[in-house]
Amino acid sequence: MANTKVAELGHKALGLTDADVLAMYRQMLLARAVDERMWVLNRAGRIPFVISGQGHEGAQVGIAWAFQKGHDWIAPFYRSIATCLTFGMSARDIMTAQYRVAKRPHGRVLVDYNQNAWGRTLASVYSVRPTKAASVSTPVTWDEIRRGITSEQFTMDVVLKRVARHGDLFAPVLNGKVKIPT
Repeated sequence: MANTKVAELGHKALGLTDADVLAMYRQMLLARAVDERMWVLNRAGRIPFVISGQGHEGAQVGIAWAFQKGHDWIAPFYRSIATCLTFGMSARDIMTAQYRVAKRPHGRVLVDYNQNAWGRTLASVYSVRPTKAASVSTPVTWDEIRRGITSEQFTMDVVLKRVARHGDLFAPVLNGKVKIPT
């Protein structure tokens, strides 16, 4: 068995039932349908851009299938349609996230997850960044900058302890009490 390829073992040897495989296939089909609908909306001028995830559906569903909802976390990118669907996001939520602000359905709050990528300068405070260490976008002090810091130092555990110890360093910005040195 050590030399047997995984594909030869079949899905049951991997702990998947027939129902699991069918549900995974449905997720792949739904992801493809959402992707194709986004292309149609883009060509009609209803959404600003589309970067397709077509061809990635199987890998994305397979990866997300093993996650424990309510326990595991994902940091999706614009191509992660199948991952998001498998993890529990609705097709409606994915589609809604694509609309321009002026054309979004009334009463929807959206987060621009496209800005949460490596090298992007616009990230919401305390958002998990797409790095191996799952570093967190974190406000820092000028003294910390002078001493020298790296983004990898600020993981989820570190940032939670840091906020408990020092308070929310971003609060003065929200209260309008920040002075940026020149």
